[in-house]
Amino acid sequence: MSESNRATRLPSNAKAAPEPQTPAAPKRSGIVTAAVGWALFIAFLTYFNLTSSALPHGAGPDYAAHDDASRFIFENHRLAQLPEDEAELNFTPYGGTRALRPPLSYIVSAAVAKALQSSQKKLEILFRKGSALFCALTVLVLFQTLVVFFNSYKLATFGAIAIGLLPQFTFIASYNNDDAGAIFSASMMILAMTVVFRNGVSVKSLALMGLAAGLVIITKPSAWIIAPSVLLFAALFIFTKLPKALGPMLIGLLVMAVTGGWWIAMNVHHYGINDPLLQKVIKTTAEKHSRFDDDKKFGYAAHGVTMVQLLKNHGGFLEGTGLSTIGNLDWLRLRVGKHVYWFYYALGALGVIYWLLRVLSIVRPGSLPRPSDLIFETILILTIGFQFYMYMWANMYNDIQIQGKYLLPVVGALLILSLCALRAAGSIAWSIADRAGAGRISFTQGGVGIFAILALIAAAFALHRDSLVNHVLPFYQPAFYQEPLRPVAVKPFKRITINPGRFKAANQIDNARLDGKKLVFESTGSDPWFVPSLKNCGGASDNTLVRIVMTAPDKGRFSIYWDDGNGFSDQARTTVRYNSGRQELHIWIAPRSCQQLRFDPGVAPGDFVIHRVSIAQIDIGPRAD
Repeated sequence: MSESNRATRLPSNAKAAPEPQTPAAPKRSGIVTAAVGWALFIAFLTYFNLTSSALPHGAGPDYAAHDDASRFIFENHRLAQLPEDEAELNFTPYGGTRALRPPLSYIVSAAVAKALQSSQKKLEILFRKGSALFCALTVLVLFQTLVVFFNSYKLATFGAIAIGLLPQFTFIASYNNDDAGAIFSASMMILAMTVVFRNGVSVKSLALMGLAAGLVIITKPSAWIIAPSVLLFAALFIFTKLPKALGPMLIGLLVMAVTGGWWIAMNVHHYGINDPLLQKVIKTTAEKHSRFDDDKKFGYAAHGVTMVQLLKNHGGFLEGTGLSTIGNLDWLRLRVGKHVYWFYYALGALGVIYWLLRVLSIVRPGSLPRPSDLIFETILILTIGFQFYMYMWANMYNDIQIQGKYLLPVVGALLILSLCALRAAGSIAWSIADRAGAGRISFTQGGVGIFAILALIAAAFALHRDSLVNHVLPFYQPAFYQEPLRPVAVKPFKRITINPGRFKAANQIDNARLDGKKLVFESTGSDPWFVPSLKNCGGASDNTLVRIVMTAPDKGRFSIYWDDGNGFSDQARTTVRYNSGRQELHIWIAPRSCQQLRFDPGVAPGDFVIHRVSIAQIDIGPRAD
């Protein structure tokens, strides 16, 4: 017998020694957790209150429709019912009304406006405070989720701050909308699943899950998408605990019925048992009030585009989704600093790569610690994937809306994976440094970890400040960034012809044609643009004034981008607002060495006519100091 075999042989009556257990990290103090969480809530509520007061009226998408739903509740102290209240509601060009959507966001915005009614602010501004409240609560919920999952204040604080400073999230917190409620309720569900996963099935944990489920029901369909993941989680982590889990499950279902079931019950009472979520009445109402022609094409599928093409970035779909998830604000017209995108892209990519590496570790027997963690992480990945799939499906068959805000309800799932990646990377880096002799230095792993987290938090604040100071404020308050007046002389205008048959590129533009000298086309989404073939940019150089006579179907914005050789960017763009109908616009551009121009004529679907485009050079004299 070999020495190794002799060493491992045990007498028949002997018991094997238990495997050494890694000591569990000490539980975090509930008082400290609450104090830090509520401090974050108060700080972000204060900030979101400021941004919601400063955001110009009309900057938030569909602001009129959202305000209409809140105003009805504010004035009537109840939800709208059709057909009784139909005459009091405003309907969008699609024929929809927010008054038929799940009502929690609008109830809260109306209630907050009532509470603050004595202030001197306009009602439209007061309605925004509900979104500010929801987003500040989301920061608190995400912090609590991360504390429960990681048992770490460092990771939890960074994660909560990173999302709170996400430009798109801050923008959502600044205008009246139901996306804020959807993000909050879905984040609550991710918190509830995390509590059940870490602490087990109990009356308290399943009551929290029932509360989150009820909130999801009454916020927005973009939050409903989390339902399959919740059912899968329940099958793996709750139903397997039967019959012990039966009592807590009944309590959770009761809490869900109280929190969200009342809305379903009210819908059944008014509209019948066949329409508990109002999907049928919404469709009927849209068909009745739509201001589009019957042959109007909605969605990519109607234009012959497939999901495979979208996954290949057709028309910039993936790029636009990424940009608008992080920060493509104000009807997708305002991009922020490029480093912000790379910061959040890297954070998200780390989470996905971490999960892939975890899955690959299965192929090595014995290399997978705590398989239940991987199961939970896989549920998080499936949650993100299904949210993205349904987002694609909506763009395929409902309407083209490249707005990544619809992915934010599951941001908590990606955040957990990303912080798992950071924690794992930190441990690996410390092990390498320790083997290299770092142990002889007075630093500790905990101290280095705190320093790294503080550096990440500082980076998040610095990037947010850069976006605010160098992009957002100049966009909304350009007067503060202009030099003193100079004498200006405009030379004669020269007409240029735009031939749609020679477009270099176009997006969401259909049926473009020349009618005489007029350019006629149809916008099929919220981001139509085209790059005309113009020799020497039609004569644009240095300081140029572009005069456009156009007819637009609704209010919007007209932007002109110029490419000096480095591509199109928000740093080389001018935007003006316009009203519906025929009008004349004057847009100043300043290309130095113009390669090409890009015209962005609107922010919504509809039929456009550009009657005339003319260009004139501007002579600018010395500054009058």
